[in-house]
Amino acid sequence: MKAIRTLVVVAAAALALAGCSGATGAASGSATPSVAASVAPTEETPAAVTSIVISGDGLHLYVGKTQREVVKYTESATAALAAVEDAVGPSTGSKDWPATNHTPPSTDHLFDGLTVREPHYKDAVAHDYLATPAWSVSTSAARVSDVPISTTAGLTVGSSIEEIRGEAEPNRLQTMTIDDVVSAYILVEASPGGVLIPDGASYATGVMVEAEPWPGPITLISAPTQLNGA
Repeated sequence: MKAIRTLVVVAAAALALAGCSGATGAASGSATPSVAASVAPTEETPAAVTSIVISGDGLHLYVGKTQREVVKYTESATAALAAVEDAVGPSTGSKDWPATNHTPPSTDHLFDGLTVREPHYKDAVAHDYLATPAWSVSTSAARVSDVPISTTAGLTVGSSIEEIRGEAEPNRLQTMTIDDVVSAYILVEASPGGVLIPDGASYATGVMVEAEPWPGPITLISAPTQLNGA
């Protein structure tokens, strides 16, 4: 009988606790409501880049005819490298350059024919498009990882210099001869605050195409680059 009395006491205690918790007689025998599991929202994967445009203000990444992203030369090199890697795949190597009389030491991040140059300024600087960009870009290929690369006007490596509007205007085309090889340089788009033709007062800086040897076709596109500058 002692065992039976113990069970009765335990049962009574359980009912008392249920009453303290606010349970009603109607609740007895009812099923415990289920709690729906919350589903975390998933982020959409950005559509793959189908073309890259080298512009006076930065790299423009397109999906079809829609611009997906633009990374400006005043933004960090880290942002530029992430965007390029997303577009064409991981870097294929790097190369360090020492400082010169006109430029700080720098690192070239290589993506086959496409190069992102990261300058290492001695002191903290305010990045701009003309003299102290956070990074610059160049390409010696018309496409990398099957992604075409062009200027805003549609020029690519392999295009003729004659396709450049105004290429025959005075002072537009600059040439240089090294070891009897003539190279030609011409700005095809000015960076914000820059000009296309050197005038001695303003920075002639922007998207430059190079033809080596002259008369072409175009062998290199780079930006932001100074014409008659470092």
